[in-house]
Amino acid sequence: MILLTETPNSREGISALKIGVRGYCNRDIKPFLLKKAVEKVQAGEVWVGRKFVPHLIDELTLLTERQPKDLSGKAHSFDSLTLRELEIAHLIVSSGASNKEIASQLKIAESTVKAHLTAIFRKLGISHRLQLALFVITKGQTFSQPVA
Repeated sequence: MILLTETPNSREGISALKIGVRGYCNRDIKPFLLKKAVEKVQAGEVWVGRKFVPHLIDELTLLTERQPKDLSGKAHSFDSLTLRELEIAHLIVSSGASNKEIASQLKIAESTVKAHLTAIFRKLGISHRLQLALFVITKGQTFSQPVA
């Protein structure tokens, strides 16, 4: 779902994203950008206006800092991910690859990519790709070379 608003603001945008909206932009968005936003949201990605990104990063950074601990009391970390999950995380963070692009590159089914993403999100205590990117930034994970 994409929310078009007359006057975008960070509070409304963050609230919308928290309840499941995956696109948030000004209703005066240029038609070609709206088309691109729809395509990205349909591909499972998040679309927000550039002016909104700093506010979103601030909010998600706070959420990441307050992330839940597992039953042993340890914070979620990349140590819990399999090599394939790390590889998929790398492709998302380094190039913004879609599920279809990842499936093609790794020669696996798109449904397998989705299953790996579900596992990644569960293990890291996050719920979408943007949070994955922020998790990587805040935890200092680097992907200097492909994981595989």
